[in-house]
Amino acid sequence: SRISTTPVISKIQVDKVKIQNPATDFSFTHGSYLTINYIPGAYPGEEVNYQYKLTENEQWSDLYLKTELVLPNLPTGKYTLQIRAKQQGNFVWSASCKLNFEVTLPWYRTWWAIFVFFIIAILVVYIIVSINGKRLRTANLRLEVIVSERTAEVVLKNNILEQQKEEIQAQRDEIESQRDILIQQKDFILHQNNEI
Repeated sequence: SRISTTPVISKIQVDKVKIQNPATDFSFTHGSYLTINYIPGAYPGEEVNYQYKLTENEQWSDLYLKTELVLPNLPTGKYTLQIRAKQQGNFVWSASCKLNFEVTLPWYRTWWAIFVFFIIAILVVYIIVSINGKRLRTANLRLEVIVSERTAEVVLKNNILEQQKEEIQAQRDEIESQRDILIQQKDFILHQNNEI
């Protein structure tokens, strides 16, 4: 058995944007898709099977003949992609070519973005509470003015009623006094009539 020739990575793209130096480690954000093109180290290339795995502990993928690998929506983390080849016939698997990369969190899921969102949420709540507090204070002041005006009206009406009560009381006292005088006069006239 002979060892198959190791495949060579020819092009790397993240969301159709080419990575210029595929020999160095690189990173991209979660939600992107990675496309890797490689060429077989042996001729003819159409008679080569490939397998890949993303971590050392992972099992090798099923066999396939394509020279392009598309990896969409990888979870965040560090990866060492390994690709190996096996030529048809009396060949064993090649050594694997390796590619190190990292899938990072999108900016809106980073700790500093979450912190900024938290601060913005606190500010929004503070502004809403402040606006509502100002509205309540304004409404309270208007209510106090209305209560003061109504209280003044009630006090004025109460004073008028008290004055009218005193006038009625004085008139009643005057009427009772005149009645008493009339009763005395009547008694006097009756007494005089009885004497005559």
